[in-house]
Amino acid sequence: MWHALLIYYIPLYLSDGGDLWSQSITSYTSMIFVVSLKLIQSSRNMTIINFLAIIPGSIFVYKVFFWVSNFIPETEMEDVVISAHSRLNYYLTVICAISCCFFIDLFIDSCMFIFKPTPSEFLRKLVVEKLSITDP
Repeated sequence: MWHALLIYYIPLYLSDGGDLWSQSITSYTSMIFVVSLKLIQSSRNMTIINFLAIIPGSIFVYKVFFWVSNFIPETEMEDVVISAHSRLNYYLTVICAISCCFFIDLFIDSCMFIFKPTPSEFLRKLVVEKLSITDP
């Protein structure tokens, strides 16, 4: 839930007077990257198939659609993509939204690992420290 708040309000308040189309493109781009990073972060076994499905499967396909839809005359997004990509504020806003979500997720996952580990995380910690369950 808080991802949605960050992804909506960061582009809303950091926009430099752009229109609603630019703000929505910035928010949706941030959302695609945050979801992809969350999948990578939460995956226990990252294989080449998973990586190829996430990076080209979601991010690259979105970017291709993003640019192709700009030049289709039936869409109302004409020249919005070019104007968004020509401003430095677009890139900084996307990076800010992605990094806020990622670092807060990392902080929450670290706190959960330290203060309330799952049974598998507890056993993994014992294996790394070379301890036994029966040791005092």
